[in-house]
Amino acid sequence: MKRSLALLALLLAAAGPAVAADLNGTVSAGGSGGTAVVYLDGAIAGPPLASRPRLTNHDKKLVPGVLPVLAHQPFEIANDDDLYHNTYSLTGSDTFDVVFHHAGEVKTVTLDKPGRVDAFCRIHRTMHAVILVLENPYFAVADAKGKFSIKGVPKGTYTVKVWHELLGETSQQVTVGDKDQTLRFELKKKG
Repeated sequence: MKRSLALLALLLAAAGPAVAADLNGTVSAGGSGGTAVVYLDGAIAGPPLASRPRLTNHDKKLVPGVLPVLAHQPFEIANDDDLYHNTYSLTGSDTFDVVFHHAGEVKTVTLDKPGRVDAFCRIHRTMHAVILVLENPYFAVADAKGKFSIKGVPKGTYTVKVWHELLGETSQQVTVGDKDQTLRFELKKKG
């Protein structure tokens, strides 16, 4: 009996924090276009991403234009073009410089400092993307209609932030319990 209880306690401890709810909602950006990333602020333990995020050199553009990644976890930079590309960033201490000679090449990069990292191509000066380095896996990119869903958020009180590539940031506090919640964010053009 003691052995069964010990095994049950071990299994429960290994399961980690109880997953409580999903955060669903909308980001209204006043028709400005642009990409919005919704995320829980701070270092919160969570599962690794199901797949590696990828930034791609495609038709002389960096796609997607905004890419959320996790700090300390690798992401990929790929080349779909039959052109040379030199994708790089000189943002703060998280710098990288990868050279591509052929279509189909993929390189791995890891960034450690949370925040915005701007990526460019040294050869094609109009190529630009923003890599948003986050501290936890609880994030989502809003779709074209502004809808988002962050799945499996553990119980607790969090600051939920929205980062928008054209309109800046906003945030709100949320307490997650046993039920899914619907959030609404409204961003407005300044000036």
